[in-house]
Amino acid sequence: MNGFDNTGFFHRLDMMDEWLNGAYDEDGDAALCDICGSELKWNPIEENWYCPDCGQTMDRPAYLNHIGAEPPGDACLTECRENYPLCKQSCARYSIPPDDPMLG
Repeated sequence: MNGFDNTGFFHRLDMMDEWLNGAYDEDGDAALCDICGSELKWNPIEENWYCPDCGQTMDRPAYLNHIGAEPPGDACLTECRENYPLCKQSCARYSIPPDDPMLG
């Protein structure tokens, strides 16, 4: 996979970047664009999710609604700036159940 960094320079993404910048539902499955069906990605600079194929972007409320998320608390919607639901792995605000698919 390839991508652009925040300065516009083209670079090769390694598999860890690809995983961390992937978009997932709460079961850990890839989140798909509702316009073209491609896998969505997380943009940590803009703090939104986007489709690399058709260009659609989603802010946090739209993305959480898109994946049918049930976040552990209100701050997930208004205060968290991380890639949901991967942020559950390092969440210091809420107690995430140990059987949550994102912890496995």
